[in-house]
Amino acid sequence: MKFRRMMVVLVFIVAASMCSCSHKFTLFPRDGGEQGEGVANEIGKKVTITLGDKTYTGTYVYGGGSIGFVNSFGSAAAFSGTNTATAFGTGFGTTYMPGSGNGRVLAFSEDGDAIRCEFLYQSGGGLGVCEDNKGKLYDLQIHN
Repeated sequence: MKFRRMMVVLVFIVAASMCSCSHKFTLFPRDGGEQGEGVANEIGKKVTITLGDKTYTGTYVYGGGSIGFVNSFGSAAAFSGTNTATAFGTGFGTTYMPGSGNGRVLAFSEDGDAIRCEFLYQSGGGLGVCEDNKGKLYDLQIHN
């Protein structure tokens, strides 16, 4: 039973390392000016945006992912003289698999300013629009 638990943990670690767990994005002001940058982390749905001299932190929601089931199989053999030992194992786990869909961002700076974004995400990238609480618009480009 301990071997099975170890296999499940191993499968989870491999699957987690294979997922793209964060996405970078750029904000382009529509009226010119300084561009902004950000990072969205899939774990916890946290977002950080740097725009000018301000940093905004918040969360995002996204309706395009799914849960996938992962199966793994393994075997090992050891030989010593005429003795042979073999072991077989199976592991099962789940992983989050990003897909495509719509999402929204809401983030605040320490002084209470806010920025809101709506976006469409598909195949590792996306486009959207952001607006700060002063009404300034930004084009949003999501990339890896």
